[in-house]
Amino acid sequence: MSKLKSFAILAILAMLVAGCVPVPAPVTPTQAPAQPAAATPVTQTEIVDIAWQWTSVTDQTTKEATSVPNPESYTIIFNADGTLTGKADCNTFGGVYSQESGFTIKLGPSTMAYCGEASLDATYLQLLSSVAAGGPDGAGNLALETAGGAQRMLFKNGGAPQDATPSESSAGMIQPQQVSIDTQGLPYSWQANLAPETPYDASQPPGPMGMPEHIEINFGVTDPANKQPGDPVMTIIPVTAYKQMWDQAGNPYVTMTTNHIYTWTVAIQSPPTAGLPALPPEQVSGYNDLAVQIGRAQSDVDSASRSGYRFVGRWAQDANPVTAESLLWYTYQGFTNDGQYLVNFFYPVTTAKLPKQADLTTADWDKFNSDPQAYIKAQAEMLNALAPADWQPDLSQLDALVGSLRIQGMPRSGLHDVVWHWTGSTYQGKENPIADPALYQVAYGSDGTLSVKADCNRASGEYTYDGGMVGGVRVTMGPSTLAACGPDSRSEELINSLTAAQDYRVQPGGSELKLNMPAGGPVLSFRASGAVMQ
Repeated sequence: MSKLKSFAILAILAMLVAGCVPVPAPVTPTQAPAQPAAATPVTQTEIVDIAWQWTSVTDQTTKEATSVPNPESYTIIFNADGTLTGKADCNTFGGVYSQESGFTIKLGPSTMAYCGEASLDATYLQLLSSVAAGGPDGAGNLALETAGGAQRMLFKNGGAPQDATPSESSAGMIQPQQVSIDTQGLPYSWQANLAPETPYDASQPPGPMGMPEHIEINFGVTDPANKQPGDPVMTIIPVTAYKQMWDQAGNPYVTMTTNHIYTWTVAIQSPPTAGLPALPPEQVSGYNDLAVQIGRAQSDVDSASRSGYRFVGRWAQDANPVTAESLLWYTYQGFTNDGQYLVNFFYPVTTAKLPKQADLTTADWDKFNSDPQAYIKAQAEMLNALAPADWQPDLSQLDALVGSLRIQGMPRSGLHDVVWHWTGSTYQGKENPIADPALYQVAYGSDGTLSVKADCNRASGEYTYDGGMVGGVRVTMGPSTLAACGPDSRSEELINSLTAAQDYRVQPGGSELKLNMPAGGPVLSFRASGAVMQ
């Protein structure tokens, strides 16, 4: 057994004893470095503004030191104001540190992407959370030790932060190289680009616009600046940053529309023929006066966007008959599986079933002019009756394109690899909050295992699911401690509710989770935490 694997197994066993969620399997180690020198007391100026890269860990029990592959993927930066930032493989994190009474680290917000089975991201964060001492090793490196000196982490100087970490605007942002799609034989090449932020601007017609830094997948062109109004495009936009930009400008449109998109994502309602929500306004300026062929895009368990809906729509500034000359868009609106990004896809479509405008008779124009809405609704009924193959291109082909979206590090479900703190329940409009959410924690592992901290009790089990950001969930509870935690404890309520829950709904932004009980029962609310389960 390799040294790194031995250490990882010991770490996993230690966390299981403490009730922590399992960490991903380690990668194969490289040659172990020499034993690092003991940590010495540290002054702040010796460690700040450096991108420290984790290179090794020493198990003090066995006196074995093992190298960490890809040190640049595991960094930590100490700032002069007492805050810290860093990378844990494909994730980023923040927190604070203190040099009083030793050297302590308290981790705060973290992204929660799944970095793969070989990643050491969870192990890294767990070790950092346990740091109790640290300082330079006398050779230009930094050594951090866990409580009692059980584990010693060694870091090398990776240079100034700007040389080792992403820029502030792109920290934690999906990068173009992580994205891939299959165009399903359509006559376009594709290119994923990192589109810069465009500030909120309400000064120009047709109305307010603005987007944070986001991914734009262009078809047929490699530079977003060369995109033409009728070209296909897919955007992947960070939800929280998008809403904040518009909210801070005093315009609730993006927040309201995102919530409307989410409502349709959860459940397709009685299909209307107009007025479906869609973002961004840069693509859909005007009123959606036609919406047909409403349904779900095809997706599989590896798709990065399994929760959303599609339709064929038109956006217009004024009423016109729907003809072969109308610009109709296949439109997908949905979310990445973790709920952190909006996914929007637009592809121009047409059908031979639509008349050419030149072929409209005087009687047709009279019908339209007398009641435009009734005329368009009649055309919508005709278009709704068409099969996917009656469109050019085939709507099933475009569904498959959406379903082919892959994003490296994207979990298959919004439940996965997040520590959820139970914040309360709602029943018949009455809220029942949890006084201390840290006492009630749930972690759904990507391997189908479940770990629970319910006040003074611990439980484990297995679960299955059938969705991405939203879907059904079924839990089979396994071993559980049965201690009496006190008269005010809600330990039993949490464990019973997890077993009874029928579906889950990660909220837009990915930081909140709702579990719905059957037959109109309570709805349990959870808040995401980037920390390892305590």
